[in-house]
Amino acid sequence: MWRLWYVFERTWAVVILLLAAALPVTLLENGPTVCMFRCITGQPCLGCGMTRAFVCVMHGDINAAVAHNRLVLAVFPLIGTYGLLQLARLGCEIRTRLKQRRARQAALACPSSRESDQANRGRLCPLR
Repeated sequence: MWRLWYVFERTWAVVILLLAAALPVTLLENGPTVCMFRCITGQPCLGCGMTRAFVCVMHGDINAAVAHNRLVLAVFPLIGTYGLLQLARLGCEIRTRLKQRRARQAALACPSSRESDQANRGRLCPLR
């Protein structure tokens, strides 16, 4: 379970961007507001319209995104950059773990102790 959480922790920004790309704009344009601050006070908060703005940006409509929330011009590049960096980090970690696993398997398949060296004399033992 912790591995699944670890992967989600690394990829949440990418998941948000993919969901924004998958959602149709018309679904959110006509939907109700879910902002608790706006429901209680009647005033928009700093994040009001950010979901709609993200969906508009992912569909290529920058003007509509800015109309929903101007902060999308700062938040979207930050989340996009963070998502790409986390994906790169996750890829490097996966590659490192695979190399470690291969090295362990090679070491188990061909131990380098003296007894096994004498028993395996004449055979090649790839360690990479």
